[in-house]
Amino acid sequence: MEINKALEPMGVPVCHPPYSGSEDTFVTYQLMGQMGTIFAEGREAETGVTFSVDLYTTGEYEQLVQEIKNLTAAAGYICVVDQELYESDTKRRHIAMTATIPEVIYG
Repeated sequence: MEINKALEPMGVPVCHPPYSGSEDTFVTYQLMGQMGTIFAEGREAETGVTFSVDLYTTGEYEQLVQEIKNLTAAAGYICVVDQELYESDTKRRHIAMTATIPEVIYG
């Protein structure tokens, strides 16, 4: 499942950056990279994909982080929090996460 589709049920804007809306809480995602996870007959049979998933909010974030982790897990991703930042220019907390799906099959 595509990462943006997995996060849609959150009820907050989810987009590829930059976010241009006016909501105080939103999520962005970006492809970070791919890596072959299974090889067969001299070619890549499965590819793991890693996304950066970033939560921005002016409010409490713990429940939102748990919701992101639950939704991504239901779609087959492993999601971990990398760091919490405070962005003084926007007065938002920024929770940086990494979501990896180890078995995306191509072809």
